Amino acid sequence: MPTAYYQLDKMLVRLLDFLNDETMNEEERKKYIAIIREVTGGNPRTIKRLSNAVLLMDKVAIRRNLYRDEDEEVQSL
Repeated sequence: MPTAYYQLDKMLVRLLDFLNDETMNEEERKKYIAIIREVTGGNPRTIKRLSNAVLLMDKVAIRRNLYRDEDEEVQSL
């Protein structure tokens, strides 16, 4: 595996750890990394844009209480 891929994988692991509140198992992490690589072509700038977009959407959803219904459904189970 070329060094560039190794460094990109480290960046993606840190990104997934930051974006995800819960811990992922190794299999899930590998699947997410593969999806991100496929969607972005492995371009670090594109990955950063994608992560920023996800963070922005998350903040908007929190501010608009869009997660509220999900929390209530989980509590009712």
